Amino acid sequence: MKKTLLAGLFIMVSLFAFNSCNKGKSSATTDGGVKLDLSTWETVDEFAVKYDAKADKLTIDGGEYFQIRLPQEVDDGNKITVHVKGTNNGKSGFRSWTVDDNQTTNSNVVTDFAFENLASGDFDVTYVLEPYAPSTYFFIKGPQWGTMLEKLTFSYISVKIE
Repeated sequence: MKKTLLAGLFIMVSLFAFNSCNKGKSSATTDGGVKLDLSTWETVDEFAVKYDAKADKLTIDGGEYFQIRLPQEVDDGNKITVHVKGTNNGKSGFRSWTVDDNQTTNSNVVTDFAFENLASGDFDVTYVLEPYAPSTYFFIKGPQWGTMLEKLTFSYISVKIE
């Protein structure tokens, strides 16, 4: 009886430790991609970004950009299929590409979801980024130079590196 209780306690402590150590990490998706951890966002506009840990959602209103580290460095010749879900409560939308540690643009820039191309309400979009130099971050920025991200909530971002 004591051995069974002890074994059960050991398993519970092990599972707790495993889950605690894996918080803040990317996780695999059913389509073969990797879900990016929204809590690891980076930006200089920290006042404009709010992360809701309970809902696992990232809301940005008034910030210029945010970036999330890719699960691995992606080189020239690879393609990244990006899947993004969220809600647009503004009118501006966003652009997206990859960058390196110095925020040098290292892929094509996807502008398909800027301004009126991103309808109000929930969105679920998939697109391809093609790095032409080593990339370490997934990058989202305002819809055109000098504009801000407005009233956007991101609930899911996954990348599939091919």
